[in-house]
Amino acid sequence: MSKHICGLVVVLVLLHPRLLVGQPPSAAPSQQYSLPARPWQPVNANRQQILATLESLCRFSIRHQAPKGAIIDPFLHREVQYATPYFAYAVGTLVAAGKAPDLLPHGIAGCPAL
Repeated sequence: MSKHICGLVVVLVLLHPRLLVGQPPSAAPSQQYSLPARPWQPVNANRQQILATLESLCRFSIRHQAPKGAIIDPFLHREVQYATPYFAYAVGTLVAAGKAPDLLPHGIAGCPAL
């Protein structure tokens, strides 16, 4: 093919993506699925109850915080997946809500980039 025809093909494909799949996007089948295992329902708790639960989880977690800030799993004896950044975010949420300012140094320790 000449470069002019190749360029025209590229332009047509970019302008009309349905040429690639053979049907317009509106005719694509819909997916009936849900990300959670069962239908989502809101927690039956008010803001203060949620913050109190979050604070108790953070206070438990600091007992398993390594000197460099990582949250160490008490059974595996190592940092597991996202425990440390989740902890740091939880502490930030508490402090932003005016709760548990004493946890702030522990939350900052969980952010190695800081």
